[in-house]
Order: sequence, then structure tokens, then C-alpha cells
Amino acid sequence: MLVKNQKPKLPVLIFLIILLTAMSIPIFAHHQEGQAYDLLEEVYTVYELADANKYEAAREQLNQIKTALNTGHLSLSEEKLAYVLDVTENTIRHLESSIENHELKMDKVLAFVLMMESAKNPNSEMVVKWENQLTDQITNGLQSESRELQTEFYQVMDFYSIIYPAIKIKQDTKVWSQLDEQFINLNQIQNEEDMLHALNVMLQTFETLETPVDKQKDDDASLAWLIFTVGGVIVFTLFYVGFRKYKGEKKEKKIKKVDDL
Repeated sequence: MLVKNQKPKLPVLIFLIILLTAMSIPIFAHHQEGQAYDLLEEVYTVYELADANKYEAAREQLNQIKTALNTGHLSLSEEKLAYVLDVTENTIRHLESSIENHELKMDKVLAFVLMMESAKNPNSEMVVKWENQLTDQITNGLQSESRELQTEFYQVMDFYSIIYPAIKIKQDTKVWSQLDEQFINLNQIQNEEDMLHALNVMLQTFETLETPVDKQKDDDASLAWLIFTVGGVIVFTLFYVGFRKYKGEKKEKKIKKVDDL
């Protein structure tokens, strides 16, 4: 099993830059929905508390957010609300962990913040900037030298893990199982050749998911095409990785036969 190379950790720094940029736009000051404004304010309070190593206070804030979610402060379908609550509870568990370091805890908090931004506004400027950053990371990975590919791939997966809940929450729930399956399979890739293929798969998936959310809701044909395309990418990924595994096992058997002679 490959071990991740040591690499500079960028998500927290990038988040701070994007956050400061977003805060320069008076999107909250003129918001007419007081409840939604309060909810997002509480969400960012969680980030500030966790960043200051005040994990217990951050957990208390998350519990208050759970109460707000359960009392109608965010308009979502039942399935999407259940997912938001699950991610919120998962964030609490990570903040309670005595094993995870500050960096890992903050990754989970960032994922929570971005998800809440996306749940409130699928076209959130902050989420879009993170998606663009992820696309740039994928492109860098595809253009990297062979010796840098492993580092680039794991950095992409770090970014993807953080923004995945935000991407998932704004998609139609009909494609969730396919997105989850693809995400799991991408995280299991270890061979460098498979990593290169996986980056191409991810880029293709994001291009497919770029269909405006409003159009996906209003156009059944667009939704059907999205399901077909993402599903096709996943099937191809499974086939490709499975075939690679088959070839590897077959090669091992040949080597064993030679050794037994």
C-alpha cells in the first residue's frame, strides 16, 4: 500500500483567502431572510472557534445548528436535510477526536462550511472558487511529471474530500449513489497509472456536473443525461481498475509458476 507523500497543506490557507474575498462583498448585510442570515453566521462561528482550537465551543455551536436545521431554518428536501445533519454530526465527532490533529479537524470543518454555503445557495461564489481551484489542481496533476504524479493526486483527493459534500448537496439526489460510488473508488486508487486515469475521470465528471442547477431541476432530459454520463464514467472506472487488478493477479500467477520451476 502506498503511503502519501509529505506535501504542503493548502486548503486552510486557500479557504481564508476566499473567505476574506467573499466577506468584502456585502452579501449578508442586505440579506432579507433573517433566519438564513443567522444560520450562516453560526456556521462561520464554528469555523472561527475551531480555528482558535476552541473545539468544545465549536461542538456546542454545531449542536445549536442541528437544532436550527431541525426547526426549519434551512429549506431542503427531507433527503438533503438528512445528509446535512449527518455531515454536521460527523463534524462534531471529528472535533471530539483525541487522535486527529488540528489540521484534520479543520478539514472537516471546512467541508461543513462549504456544504452549508452550497445548501443555502447552489451558486455560492465561495463554493465556485473552490470548484475552480479543484479543477486547477486536477489540471496540474495531469500536466505533472511522473515523479510528481502521486503527490499531485493525493493533493487533489484532499481538496475533493473537502469540497465533496458541497458538490453533492446541490446535485439531484438521483445521482447521489453514483457520485458516492465514484468517490469511494477514486479513494482506493494506488497505482500511478490508475491515478492518471482517475484525474481524467474526475475532470470529465466535473464538466458534466457544471450543468446549471436550475436547468437540471427544470429539464428531465438534462437530469437523465447527467445520470447516464456520471454513471458511465463510474462503470468505466470500475471496469478499468478491475481490469488492471486482473492483469496484476495474472502476472503474479505467471511469476509464481516460474519460481516453482
